Amino acid sequence: RVNIIIDGNEDLLDLQAGSESLMLANRIKLENFTALSTIAGDTAGIRLRWNNWDELQYRGNIHARAEATRKSPDKSPHIDLHILPSTFVANDTQWSLQNSTVSLDSNSVKFDNVNIYHKNEFIRVNGVLSGSSNDVLNIAFNRFNIANLNGIANPSGYHLGGILNGNANLSNVSSQPLFTSILKIDSLMVNYQMLGNMEINSSWNDHKKAIELDAYAL
Repeated sequence: RVNIIIDGNEDLLDLQAGSESLMLANRIKLENFTALSTIAGDTAGIRLRWNNWDELQYRGNIHARAEATRKSPDKSPHIDLHILPSTFVANDTQWSLQNSTVSLDSNSVKFDNVNIYHKNEFIRVNGVLSGSSNDVLNIAFNRFNIANLNGIANPSGYHLGGILNGNANLSNVSSQPLFTSILKIDSLMVNYQMLGNMEINSSWNDHKKAIELDAYAL
């Protein structure tokens, strides 16, 4: 159940929505979730927060600002989502978000230095996701401990471990997706079984409509 409170006047609108839990993709549960927004004109301040209040902490406090512009009345609006310095805790580990921007229009999404980091671990997203082969989305991993994914992977029966480095690229998503990656995992562990150091190269098989993986022991 979602509780919504709306208040405002001719100049601004305050919106508050909350729920005891919010489930994302049937895998990630955000407990005591609240979304707050103050909207004035074409700009909206956004705050998302959650906290499970358990011994193993999962909580977050995300701040952002959205700005909408329209070149003409018959065009879809262009939206810039400015992510402000924020933090969240997953599996007792605090992660940070730095200043970055996600821009959306009718046919593309642009990521400008979206960086999630903890000490020297990070996932960084840059580039454009669209139907054009000229636009490329890059996802970079640096010393990312894939045990952080266990909250997502556990429902499928897998427990993961290892340190991930490398890059993945995605383009032309609407017609013939092109996906390539070169990833290295140090001390890969699956279900508590040590597999050692691995290199994983992947690409999109358009005939099978699937990602093909080639894994090599190092």
